[in-house]
Amino acid sequence: MPLNTFVMSFQGSTKAYQHRRSNFRGFLLEPIGTAFPELKAQFSDLMRMTLEPVSNLERTWRGSMQVLGDEFTVHVIETRG
Repeated sequence: MPLNTFVMSFQGSTKAYQHRRSNFRGFLLEPIGTAFPELKAQFSDLMRMTLEPVSNLERTWRGSMQVLGDEFTVHVIETRG
């Protein structure tokens, strides 16, 4: 099962989280809620965030959206092994 590393930024703070899941998209709220528990009330909005592949990088995705007036950004890097 791949190891997924999430690097998230919000309101000037950057945090990282790792977990093993077969499909990180189905578990995206787990790392967000752990890293930024103050965003749990915005989960319904965050579920609609689209993750797009990062050009020139394999198995790397990026998503961002406005939450509580600030930009929330997440990068997901999948490591096999």
